[in-house]
Amino acid sequence: MVRKMRSLLLLGLIGLALMLCELFWVQAMQHTPLPAAVTPAQAKTTAALWLGDAAVTLKQEENSAVSRYLHERKMTEAFRKEAADANKPLVMWKVKSGDSEVLVNRQNGRVEGVRGMTLALFPGTAASRTEQVRQELIKRFSLQSLSVSSINNVGVEHVLLSFETGYQYDGLREVIHAELYGDQFYAFEHRLEVAASSGTEDLGAQNTSKVENAVRGLTMISFTAVAAAIVLTAFYQISKWGVRGQRMFGEALISVSMLVLYWLINPTLAGLITGFLYGMILFGVFVITAPAGLPMQSPDERTSPPRPERFVITLTSELPLQRRWVVPHWPHQQIIAGYGVFGVLAGASTILAWVAAQAGFWFSDLRPQEALALSPWPVLLTGVAAAAAAINEELIFRRLGNFVLNRLLKSWIAAAILSSLVWSMGHLTYDVSPWYYRILELGLVIGPLFFWLYRRYGLGAVITGHFLYNCFLANVALAGAFGNYWGFLWLLLPGLVFALNKKGLRI
Repeated sequence: MVRKMRSLLLLGLIGLALMLCELFWVQAMQHTPLPAAVTPAQAKTTAALWLGDAAVTLKQEENSAVSRYLHERKMTEAFRKEAADANKPLVMWKVKSGDSEVLVNRQNGRVEGVRGMTLALFPGTAASRTEQVRQELIKRFSLQSLSVSSINNVGVEHVLLSFETGYQYDGLREVIHAELYGDQFYAFEHRLEVAASSGTEDLGAQNTSKVENAVRGLTMISFTAVAAAIVLTAFYQISKWGVRGQRMFGEALISVSMLVLYWLINPTLAGLITGFLYGMILFGVFVITAPAGLPMQSPDERTSPPRPERFVITLTSELPLQRRWVVPHWPHQQIIAGYGVFGVLAGASTILAWVAAQAGFWFSDLRPQEALALSPWPVLLTGVAAAAAAINEELIFRRLGNFVLNRLLKSWIAAAILSSLVWSMGHLTYDVSPWYYRILELGLVIGPLFFWLYRRYGLGAVITGHFLYNCFLANVALAGAFGNYWGFLWLLLPGLVFALNKKGLRI
């Protein structure tokens, strides 16, 4: 065990070094997070000048077409230089009220677009209205020149106008789109787009393939069916056999903790309901995978730990969580192995990112920035969300996957691949190109690696490693966008288990 642990920690150090190289020097895939100079509250205040005091919703919009264009052409440095100009409309806060919306530049607070309301009345001929709109936009954006590039009549009295500023940058152009309904100036939108692009899609709009939509729909149906099957099977098992003589206090505590974790992630009734559902699913997993044939213990027996020579570093052997915790050094072994797992995952994902970058694959890190910006407690969110994801995913896709699929398929390798593919489909909402990159990354490499680490080092180790990995990436986004580094203290949290044993653990 000592030799295995040392090898894991050595690989973990190498993997962590690779990830740091990617973040600070190579930067092959994930661009440096853009500073969020304008907060959601400030964006709402700006939008209120247009929308009034009506209730609004807010979300982040990225000009992903531009980001993808630059990244797919391995122009990461070009993207950074472009992003350094706060006047470029790359990332917006979209503030919406009913059918009206206002786009506020996340880097300078300027209103880059307004839709769904009458901005001005321009009576006269179509040509004169176009000129009046052009003059209005020149004044608003302090431009030296603005030329008409296209006029598109899409309906009776409904005209789409496109203007160009003359700015060109490595295949990009700066444009302003506008809409006219009769004599009403109805909307405008300032954006960058690929020079070959045409049309007036909303900022950040992407073409979603039929295959991608089908896979996402199938994923939703599959996840719902699996969750229902877990809960119903657990209830049936409890009603027929009880919990197999186990006192599952620790497992019940973890399940109930989902209520708190998901409320902290989303402090609304919806967050509580989500936490309740995940809690039911997790307790179902614990019941289904509970070891059979162990009698209830007397208080004296519970205080006597098993003999060290029978210790096996796994949570799927013959002891429930409450009894395994008193096994000598078990918590410490799992935490130390977890730090090693974190490093191994960091290295594997970094190598994959380098390979994917050579193939022109792309992904954005702006989605976690949005979640952090909209959270009332972003530092807390980086740890809580990481913990919830690690606990849920490792219990469902590793523990339950190993318990059920390994028995059905008679092969842990087949079980690892199948459970990992299902796991990967739950990550299709990430902004990546091509859309199936997460399936290749998580389903065929990272997922099976997780599975192997779980079987070799135990559930506690992979939950710890998964938590540390998610937490690290979330805090990279937090630090880059908001200059807040306090969240990295979460990486020390698992080490607090050593306070339970002053002697520590020699490895």
